[in-house]
Amino acid sequence: MGNEKHMKRTMTASRLMRASTGLAAMALLTTQANAQSWSTATLSVARAPDAATAGNKALFAGGSDVMSTSDVVDIYEASSGTWTTDTLSAARFLMGTASVGSKALFAGGTDTGSLSDVVDIYDDWSGTWTTANLSLARFALQGTTVGTKALFAGGALSFSTFSDAVDIYDDATGTWSTATLSTPRRSVAATSVGSKAFFAGGWDGVPSDVVDIYDDSTGTWSTATLSVPRGFMSATSVGTLALFAGGEGAGNVFSDVVDIYDDSTGLWTTSSLSLARRDFGAVSVGSKAIFAGGLIFPLDSTNVVDIYDSATGTWTTDVLSTNRAIPAAASIGNQALFAGGIDFATFAASDVVDIYTDELISTTYCSPAVNNSTGGPATIGATGSNVASDDDVTLTVTGLPTNQFGYFLRGTMQGSSVNHLGSQGNLCLGGDLGRLNRSGEILNSGASGEYSLQLPLTNLPTSTGTESVMMGDTRTFQSWYRDRNPMPTSNFSDAVEITFR
Repeated sequence: MGNEKHMKRTMTASRLMRASTGLAAMALLTTQANAQSWSTATLSVARAPDAATAGNKALFAGGSDVMSTSDVVDIYEASSGTWTTDTLSAARFLMGTASVGSKALFAGGTDTGSLSDVVDIYDDWSGTWTTANLSLARFALQGTTVGTKALFAGGALSFSTFSDAVDIYDDATGTWSTATLSTPRRSVAATSVGSKAFFAGGWDGVPSDVVDIYDDSTGTWSTATLSVPRGFMSATSVGTLALFAGGEGAGNVFSDVVDIYDDSTGLWTTSSLSLARRDFGAVSVGSKAIFAGGLIFPLDSTNVVDIYDSATGTWTTDVLSTNRAIPAAASIGNQALFAGGIDFATFAASDVVDIYTDELISTTYCSPAVNNSTGGPATIGATGSNVASDDDVTLTVTGLPTNQFGYFLRGTMQGSSVNHLGSQGNLCLGGDLGRLNRSGEILNSGASGEYSLQLPLTNLPTSTGTESVMMGDTRTFQSWYRDRNPMPTSNFSDAVEITFR
């Protein structure tokens, strides 16, 4: 493990480190999301647990508080907002977790040096716990789900002995089978998109760039390569994208790289976090992939939150209520929860649960739009706040042809006008129409093929003048833009409807 030479203050602390990096003063980097989106709760025991979901419940199980290991399971029921507790069959941490069908599975782990092959299984349908066994006892394995299968891959038998084992539970048959990764390693980043399960990077004494991919539709394995070798990444999926973020590379250098696989195209691209770090929570809710907290070099914790919105292709930042690494992350409905963790500046465990509620400010319709010269449609998204008095709504359009002019339109209801005024696309607004084509509002898509505009909610164009949007108003928005496809023409994005409060 790359940074263990910095982590010998206690034996348990070194076992906990899956590392990351961050600054307590990261509030300076924050781009304000909707502040009303965050709330907090409290675990029954301060610790760094592991998380899985079952039905409408998020379960935070086991974990360590640096000095001891826990068997406690904190259970959050999203429909009622209530918390209860239960226990695992044995105390342990660094488990692999996955959710399949009505079940949450907590596999393997370690407790004061002993390895576990136990899989604790909670079935939300019956409200009961059962146990199973892995093919090999190990810790620091990672789990993900594809189709009816939960896969638990890799892991460690010690801090210098690594595993290539993959245990596969099929919820459709209730049976277990095994497979192997292409190389043994621990602390891979695991997520799934489409029919594929990914096990990316990891640590086998040095950082790995290998991505093992299981395709459930064919039952076959293949490999790919990360842009930078690293272990201790965090991963999640949103839409057609699988994102593998941060981690630790060669020479104990923490990374801000995000490798992104698009299942719709089969292509890999890269992006960057706002802060290089490892061991942070990663989960998706709605159109957003959220990366929260983490360990920063050499041994400190951060509260920074990076949020990627797949609807707009944009990144923003926010902060957790406290600095911590190794928070457990789970999503239920429109909520993302980041529970517990360790503040490595003080070696203190946290009982805080930060809860992000995705307050959708818009509804997308008339989607997908008519394809443009890129071969795909232009897509509009709205971010900010649907509270009229906040005056904080930004519209972004992606998928535009490059270096073309366009602007936004506003309506008072949904509508439909096919090939409007000779355009290749369709106008999807109705009622009273207004054009945001005043000075500073005519935009250019540039080399990126996108543009954005913060709406002037107190000075929004109408057909006869301007208006100030009020609580209770519903407005629709779309973008018109120029194109060559192949001759000069125009087109429209899809549309969004916002009801202001």
